[in-house]
Order: sequence, then structure tokens, then C-alpha cells
Amino acid sequence: MWLSGLEELTQNMLTIKSIDFEYETLKLEYIIPEKKHSYKPDFIFPSKDNPKMIIETKGRWVDE
Repeated sequence: MWLSGLEELTQNMLTIKSIDFEYETLKLEYIIPEKKHSYKPDFIFPSKDNPKMIIETKGRWVDE
């Protein structure tokens, strides 16, 4: 299930180009002072080396 149109377009492009990827399979933790947070980046590319390549797609942000 794709959460945005841009994620779907990215998935289609990667598939057409036969590029292997994983979708939201990695959970990254981060800290904003005094709080622990996490998020799942969209596309994770398999790699024998660390770190893996990660792509987070973001659409256009429009102020109303």
C-alpha cells in the first residue's frame, strides 16, 4: 500500500528500471531532546555494505 502518489511513482520508476528495493522495512530511531522517536523511510536498497542506501520521498508542501 502506497501512502502517496510520489511514493507510487517512485516505486513504478524503480520497477521499470529493474532496481531492487524494499519499502518501509527499516525503522530509524532519533531523539528530539528528552524524547525518543522513530520513522520508517520509504525505500531501502539492499547492499552488502553498510550503510544501505535509503530514499525518503516527500511531496510538495504548499502553504494555504
